[in-house]
Amino acid sequence: MTVCEYRAGLEGIPATQSSISFVDGQRGLLEYRGISVEELAEKSTFLETSYLLIWGELPKKEELELFEYEICHHRRLKYRIRDMMKCFPEGGHPMDALQACAAALGLFYSRRAGRSGLHSGRCCPTVGQNPHNGSGLSTDAERKRPHPAP
Repeated sequence: MTVCEYRAGLEGIPATQSSISFVDGQRGLLEYRGISVEELAEKSTFLETSYLLIWGELPKKEELELFEYEICHHRRLKYRIRDMMKCFPEGGHPMDALQACAAALGLFYSRRAGRSGLHSGRCCPTVGQNPHNGSGLSTDAERKRPHPAP
C-alpha cells in the first residue's frame, strides 16, 4: 500500500477526460472543443458556441440558420412549466428554480436521437430557454421573485 499526498478537493487531479472541454487551472486555460473561451467570446455568438458544444464543430451558415430557427421555435415556455414555477417558494434561490425547470423540460420532449446520437429534440428547447435571448426560464423566474422596495 502506498501513501498518497492529501490534496483538498480535486486540486490538480483530473476528474475525467472530455472531448468537450479542457481546463488547466495552473495556466488559466479553458477551452471548448479545442478553442479558447477568449476566442469564442470575441468571435462567436452564444448560439454558435452552443452548436459547437452540442455537435463538436462550429456551424456553417446554413447549419446556423437552421439551428437558430429550431431555437426560436422553442423559446416560449410550456404553460405547465410556468404553472410549476408558480408553486416554488417566493424566497427560493433563482438557480434552484432554473435547475428544477431545466430538469422538467426533459419531460416535455421526445427521446428521438438526433445527429451524432445526441437528442436534438431535447437540446434545442433547453438552449432556447436560456437567458441569452432575454426570455425563457431565468427571465420568468426573476419576474416571479419578490423584490424589495427601493
